[in-house]
Amino acid sequence: MKLRSKTLGSAAAVGAAAALVLATAAPASAVTVPDWPTSRVPVGCQPTSVVGVGSGFNATYDDTITPTITGWEYGGSTSRFVVPPGTFSTSFKVRATQGCSGVAGLLPIPRVSTNGGPASITSVGSMTALSSNAFSSVWGMTGTSGPTTTTGWIEVPLVGTGPRYSQFVLDENWSLVSKTNYAGGIIYASGAWSKQRVYLVLKTTLAGTATKTSVAKGGSVTFAATLKRNGGAAYVAFPSAAVRFQTKLPGKAWTTRATLTTNSSGRVSYTFKPGATQQWRFVRAENITVTPYTAAVSTVAKTIKVT
Repeated sequence: MKLRSKTLGSAAAVGAAAALVLATAAPASAVTVPDWPTSRVPVGCQPTSVVGVGSGFNATYDDTITPTITGWEYGGSTSRFVVPPGTFSTSFKVRATQGCSGVAGLLPIPRVSTNGGPASITSVGSMTALSSNAFSSVWGMTGTSGPTTTTGWIEVPLVGTGPRYSQFVLDENWSLVSKTNYAGGIIYASGAWSKQRVYLVLKTTLAGTATKTSVAKGGSVTFAATLKRNGGAAYVAFPSAAVRFQTKLPGKAWTTRATLTTNSSGRVSYTFKPGATQQWRFVRAENITVTPYTAAVSTVAKTIKVT
């Protein structure tokens, strides 16, 4: 991970309020984080000075190590968030670790594109500690949003962090004697985790029917499907969309027999003569190239019996 030593104020400034584009979220309730553990010193945390001998020493530890960002997610996903019709829950979380003193706070800088527009840097609302473990922490915000048909994507190129303590003193039993809260500037970190992109795609539904469930060999069957997508408050017909009709013989892979385009009602149909008993389904692929972005969907696989 590369660290950038840009300093933007004190640790108290972490979590400055603003709204995350694409999700109007209310800050979560704060979780009380534990104080310095009194049982032992974490591995890798070396003292800078030791005062006293025998059973009466105090060890002083200095810690200005920047916490490590281990990932982030939107709506519980690191790649896709499917937006349903109506009101829905939202969440934005960042994970960070600092084994010696814990994490004081986080300030993510999201990069957002909406409805195919150019990406821009935005601010995220107040980040709250969602984990009770102060040394390997999840910080985030939760709330509700919608109804909406807005789609796009989110990246988090930078996250600002600071350790909880600049210095702490432990006695011979490794119990906390005193601590000094971190007062340095926030250091922004970037790394492999920042290359992840979460797409916001509209939820879709696809229902299929057949004129027959059994047919004599040489007979024709008409298969049909209706495609809908999130239209804001409810599902609406999804016209001019590509849908594939597929069949599958026992022990074989799915084969695409036709690629169809939905009409104004979101409907497609296909007629053919099955030569043997086989499964069938309709499939709509994911679209993250042309807005509005939409999620992949398929009908439940069914069987047409040939007698």
